[in-house]
Amino acid sequence: MSSDNIVLIEVAGEDAGLAVPDTAGVRFYSGSAKFHALDGRRFARMTDLRRAAAEHAATVDFGLKGLRGLKRAS
Repeated sequence: MSSDNIVLIEVAGEDAGLAVPDTAGVRFYSGSAKFHALDGRRFARMTDLRRAAAEHAATVDFGLKGLRGLKRAS
């Protein structure tokens, strides 16, 4: 698999995670705590993944905006 096939999924301007094609569709790897519930799930189509991520984001509010000044662990 080429890295050209990997797609960054964004929801409302926030990086949600990566979509990685596999033999059965697309697998999602979360890049944000807000989307961990979807981590590792497989979707038949990219549109299914995008819809699930958007619906999930609409139901989850962690109030992470106040944490934007924190540095990521290396």
